[in-house]
Amino acid sequence: MNKIASLILTLAVCFFLCSCKHYEVKDNRVYYDSWNEGSGNNSRLIESAQASSFIELKYSAYGKDDRHVYYEGKIISKADPKSFEAIGEFFGKDKKSGFYGDKRVGTSRGKSFKVLKGNYSVDNHDVFYMDEPLNVCSVSSFKIREENNGWWSQDDCNYFFEEKKLPATDPKTFQILGDTPFAKDSHHVFFQSRRLDYDLNGRKYVDTIDAASFKVVNYFVGHDKFGCIDSHEGRISCLD
Repeated sequence: MNKIASLILTLAVCFFLCSCKHYEVKDNRVYYDSWNEGSGNNSRLIESAQASSFIELKYSAYGKDDRHVYYEGKIISKADPKSFEAIGEFFGKDKKSGFYGDKRVGTSRGKSFKVLKGNYSVDNHDVFYMDEPLNVCSVSSFKIREENNGWWSQDDCNYFFEEKKLPATDPKTFQILGDTPFAKDSHHVFFQSRRLDYDLNGRKYVDTIDAASFKVVNYFVGHDKFGCIDSHEGRISCLD
């Protein structure tokens, strides 16, 4: 490796290490340091933080002192600093609850709360997406589908798109249609968490969709034996 390449690598490592450190204690004050492409490095004083007891946790967006727990420099309401621990980039827990970022995770129970994968977490009673409970019928049967970046999941009774339960009437025939937001069962076609024959406001705007013949055209359009369907506009010409 030549000297220039070595220097670039060293600077990159230094930048990475510096950018990972989110909290800084100096002059008996605590600061939250962040970076974004628009404004570069930013340092914000955390007025409520107690410098003498403040510690940065394993996942450094989290920190705590004797009085509060913080996520990205913001106090997490009702989090217990004595028992709180960071268990993932976006996840933490205390003796009572799990947390996603600075939000309490639904009805989660801290003692059994753990990270599953991505935005999913679980305890002994339910599964959660971000801070929302899925209200699964079976924790033990729950699994995250690999299609489409893990947006889909299922248990023995239902399918989910992110935090929303799909109104599927025949789970046994449910299938995800490739790496797209489309899915179908023997009766209905779905786009993300809604039936494709209903618009975003819950109004029925396509009279009939034939699930058996439905195929994906692209990320937002499909077609059945009656013609083409746009996921946001309803029936369209297949020539569009």
